[in-house]
Amino acid sequence: MAEEAKEVVELKFTEEELNKLRETRNKFNQHVVDLGNAEIQLTEAEDMLDQLKKRRQEILNSYQQLKNQEAEFSKQLTEKYGVGTVDIDTGKFVPAQ
Repeated sequence: MAEEAKEVVELKFTEEELNKLRETRNKFNQHVVDLGNAEIQLTEAEDMLDQLKKRRQEILNSYQQLKNQEAEFSKQLTEKYGVGTVDIDTGKFVPAQ
């Protein structure tokens, strides 16, 4: 049996259909661009958050060191002057009763 050659029928979309296809393609492309921009912004925000967390930890470490220094100095003052209170503005020490 001989195969019959089938004729290919060429169809053409209407201008309205083509416009709708183009509009949809453009919207998809814009979504891809928007998603890329959002990803870049998110990455930058995450980097900034990491930097802030690192800075916070540095401040907390420094705060703890300062507390330790204060405790040590307070101990030295107590050994030297005894238990009491000090007016930092005047420098006057009042021993505890």
